[in-house]
Amino acid sequence: GGDVEHDQLLGAPSGMGQQPGERFDMLSMGRIGILACYFGLGFATHCLKTPTTMYMVHVLNASPAQQTAVGIVNGLPWCFKVFFGFLSDWRPFLGYRCKGYMLAGGSLQCLSLLLLGLFVSQDAVSVFGLGLLLFICTAGRIQMDVMADSLCVQLSHRYESNSEIGTKVAAVAWSTRFGANVLGALTGMSVCNREAWGWGLSYGELCLFVGTIQFCIMPALFTIDEPAPTGSLPFRQQLEQMYLVVQKQSVWQPLLTIFFFNILNLPVPPWNSFLIKGLGFHGWELGSLVLVGNMMGLCGCLIYRTHLTRTSWRVLFAVCGLIQCGFSSMQLMLVSRDNERVGLSDFWFALGDDAATALVEGLQTLPFAAMLITMCPRLQEGSSFALFTTFINLSGPMSRVCGVMVSNIWDCSNRAMEMQDFTGLWNVVAVTTVLSLLSLSLVQYLPKSSEESMIMHTMGQQSEFHAQLFIAVFGASMLVVVLDTLYELG
Repeated sequence: GGDVEHDQLLGAPSGMGQQPGERFDMLSMGRIGILACYFGLGFATHCLKTPTTMYMVHVLNASPAQQTAVGIVNGLPWCFKVFFGFLSDWRPFLGYRCKGYMLAGGSLQCLSLLLLGLFVSQDAVSVFGLGLLLFICTAGRIQMDVMADSLCVQLSHRYESNSEIGTKVAAVAWSTRFGANVLGALTGMSVCNREAWGWGLSYGELCLFVGTIQFCIMPALFTIDEPAPTGSLPFRQQLEQMYLVVQKQSVWQPLLTIFFFNILNLPVPPWNSFLIKGLGFHGWELGSLVLVGNMMGLCGCLIYRTHLTRTSWRVLFAVCGLIQCGFSSMQLMLVSRDNERVGLSDFWFALGDDAATALVEGLQTLPFAAMLITMCPRLQEGSSFALFTTFINLSGPMSRVCGVMVSNIWDCSNRAMEMQDFTGLWNVVAVTTVLSLLSLSLVQYLPKSSEESMIMHTMGQQSEFHAQLFIAVFGASMLVVVLDTLYELG
């Protein structure tokens, strides 16, 4: 009864119904702007990833804790993307639910990148200032990301008679993004190695370059064919309906499972300092790790799309988890320098580890996106998808906070890396490997496939207790991340 009333209340947006005989085409003129948005997001993020790390370590001499804090600040807006989703569903901007906010977010990202480039070029940036400008840049990027995701969910609803369209939409969108990741990483690695190669761009010049690229992408966003909004739910009613949605077992169970799965897969905060200070990696070597990682992520996405769409999600996540555990344990060999005894260089050993991890992440991306798309109700595409992804995104900085806590038990400072004292780092990697093994026990609570996810959603089994648990975990994680970030930056 409750689900029927909910669907009737939301209805179907005018102009979003599938036309008779219409063929799905993500490359049509009205949709190419969505792919341009994803391309810009992927290119900017990964073009600046390695140069930002090198700038923090070599120029600002940031400690591992400060590097982690800047990383958390840079990722913090992803934890607030739900507010952008609610805003677009509640108050259309420039006559559209998504396109207006997407243009505003793109403008904010361009402006912040150009300002960062100017300030860095004048040596007028501290660790705090860098974190602040990256925060503003990411906030604009998130606004674009939320609107692009919302448009993809709306598009999958348009073809609701075909249950595989959601996976196809996610496949094209995320393949574009992974491809942009590769190009961005290649560009960042190639042009930002002036110290090692004697030519290229400084970090400030690279920021100006990326800001200009984003500006050139903006006209494509105007071509997006988005139907004018025919109605929206009041904000309070949106919250009430969203509370009904998270009571569904098909929503809270996979979201809580993935959240705690990610929490148990802790990162190693001192790792970049280990590679740079301990092993003497140059910028092009770090850039190569990022580039190959993104290439393998794209390969993982394409492999799933072409060969593994019928594979059980539980089996896929379990196998991927085992691969991650295996290569995480191999990091111990690099830290203890055992790779030299078997004739493997530090670079190639680290490259293989990053490549395997990125391949696993690529394999998991599409089933994860398809899982979320099946959960989203009509007229709340932006807020619901943003809420679900915000909750999952919170697990990233939460796991980094836990990783810093583990790292603080032992001496993993820049000084220790320079002195070739890797004992503390070895202990941190060992702990994270054991925890990643424990995360495999959670895979059994995921749905087996998109069909099972849709069946669970249709059955509508509800639990108010688990909905309240979801909200409690969401709020507590948000509070911990914000307080820890302020503490580390202070």
